[in-house]
Formats: sequence, C-alpha cells, structure tokens
Amino acid sequence: QLDALAQAQDQHERTRGQKHSVEDRNKAQHLLRAQFTPFFSGLHAAVKSLDKAIREMDKRKAEAAKADGKRATANRQTKGVKAAVQALHDELKAAELFYQHVSWLQERFPRAAYEDVTGLCKLASREEIAEQDWSLNPGRYVGVVIEEDGK
Repeated sequence: QLDALAQAQDQHERTRGQKHSVEDRNKAQHLLRAQFTPFFSGLHAAVKSLDKAIREMDKRKAEAAKADGKRATANRQTKGVKAAVQALHDELKAAELFYQHVSWLQERFPRAAYEDVTGLCKLASREEIAEQDWSLNPGRYVGVVIEEDGK
C-alpha cells in the first residue's frame, strides 16, 4: 500500500508546474486522493487499536496493584507512550486536513475548473448586480436567503 501511495504522490509532484495541463494535474490529484483515503482510514484504525491496547494494559496493571493492596499509578514509560500516541494522533489529523480540503474541492469542482455552485459561489453578470441595486452581498447571488435587519 505504501508503494502505491508513494507512486501517486510522485505522479502528483511531477504534474506541478507550467508545462502540465490542468487536466493532468487534476487527474494526478484524483489518483492521490484515491490512495490517501484508505491509507488514512487504516492509519486511524491502527492508532485507535494501539490506544486501546495501552488502556487495557494500564487497566490490568491498576487491577494487579489494587489486588496487591497498592495504589495504582501510571509509570513514566506508560505516560510517555500515551503522550507519543496522542502526538501521533494529532499529527495524523493535521496531515489529513490537507487531503480533506482537496476532497472538499474535488467534490464541488471535479473538473478543476470554475463553475457556479448553489449556496457557495456564482459568477454574477453586471445586469444581475444592477438588479440587486449594486449590492455585492454574496447571498443575493449564490442562492442563500439573507433576512434584512429589522425588516
């Protein structure tokens, strides 16, 4: 899986720059997204499984300490591992955020070209702007109803 992921990333990197068309770059981006979606799902599952195993181990140690009549406390190693897993989870979420933005854009603009999207964006003509008394309030054009204050 990592080889396919690396190949998709390399293809995406090769299509950057002026010599490649928007279609080529868009195709490479779609391939990259297709590889990263299952990758992140698998990584989330692995981190979740690791976290669960650490909590279960911690619980067993606490129960053993309680059975011995001792106070259950986490040692430095356990605290360090928990902190490392949390840091890994935070890094994973930060890395995934970029690909979530890519996914959001690809869902709304699949051809990597501007198009009107109801509720998001619209290319208004001068005539449409004049009809709206030259108001540039986006809601008047994209299909969102905005109530005027006090009216």
